[in-house]
Amino acid sequence: MDGRICWMAAAAGLLAGGAGAQSKEERIEPSPDQLRTLNALTPEGVASVVAVEGDDLEPVVVLTTARAWSSKGKFTDRVRSDNFLRAFIGKKTGEARFQLYQQVTYSFQYRNFRQVVFATSQGPRSAPVTELSHEVVTCAAGLCVYKDTLGFDLPESVVREIAAGYQPGASPLWRFRFKAQNGFDWEDRIAPAEAAGLLLAISQRGPKP
Repeated sequence: MDGRICWMAAAAGLLAGGAGAQSKEERIEPSPDQLRTLNALTPEGVASVVAVEGDDLEPVVVLTTARAWSSKGKFTDRVRSDNFLRAFIGKKTGEARFQLYQQVTYSFQYRNFRQVVFATSQGPRSAPVTELSHEVVTCAAGLCVYKDTLGFDLPESVVREIAAGYQPGASPLWRFRFKAQNGFDWEDRIAPAEAAGLLLAISQRGPKP
């Protein structure tokens, strides 16, 4: 069967349930296979695949964990999202600034995410969200699918808290929630090994220009 027809059939099934059946909050829970893969991540393994960007004409060096783990994003996946961490290191000062980048794919209405709430040892904390891109993937059978790329700043202290949560083979995933203008929030997770691996990559790099 043609892939587009399969997609339309699935979309029709979603519509049959009605938009009213959708929760006001979408919580992303990894499948058992995905959770095993995430728990298998180690700081050393993540550090080994951290990408480094920035030549001698750039004032900062960028380190990213994008290659550590990524969701395949199939329509039938329970997780249709992906995220990773970035560190921006000033060449003159050596100071690091951290950001989390997130790509989400969802249906029904444009959510217009503008704020994120994330867990810290001192309780929930909020930060503004930057929408880096917004794409209408397709519209079929009256159902539109959107893909947003989002980003928000993370204090180094919070990144270190996330990293401290790493436990070999059984790390509790760090939680955060994007607040949507239309009320349909999006809660997601990231593995502590990614934060620990990024910090390890920074320390291994040393004070290089």
